[in-house]
Amino acid sequence: MPGPASKLYAQNLVNIVTLMTRDGAFAPDFADEIVAGTCVTHAGEVTHQATRETLEGPRE
Repeated sequence: MPGPASKLYAQNLVNIVTLMTRDGAFAPDFADEIVAGTCVTHAGEVTHQATRETLEGPRE
């Protein structure tokens, strides 16, 4: 089972990096729900809501 699991994991990584790449450059589209849901930080800020709330507490 480890072989197929590793292959599936690798394919998932390829798919997410491909989704975040345009014209050969890394250019994530944060309007895309998959990109937004997998991004934890961007430009020095924690963008993932659950992670941010764990670190800083809920925003008021």
